[in-house]
Amino acid sequence: MAAAPHPLRAVADLAANRSDLRLVSENAGAYVRILCDSPALIFKYKADPRDSIDRTDFSGHKRIVLEDEDFANGPAATLQTILSYLKHYEGRDLHAPSAKTRSGDKT
Repeated sequence: MAAAPHPLRAVADLAANRSDLRLVSENAGAYVRILCDSPALIFKYKADPRDSIDRTDFSGHKRIVLEDEDFANGPAATLQTILSYLKHYEGRDLHAPSAKTRSGDKT
């Protein structure tokens, strides 16, 4: 039985016409993230393992961890959640030290 497609791929398909969001996939699809450069955010599915790529290639990005609940209502709702993070962090200095952000924590 084949594994289910990664939930961030469906979100990225919906966001394909947006220039501010892009899918990052490495290691034969084992590493999947959605990236935004302005504001510098990277979105990770909580069920995905940690990866050194986050620290090496995207150390300047604030990591947002999306929970299962964020995917429960389908990719369109997940995209809206991601867009709410973009709006929340717009214009903010994300290089200042802070705690890791989890879903629902927009402080």
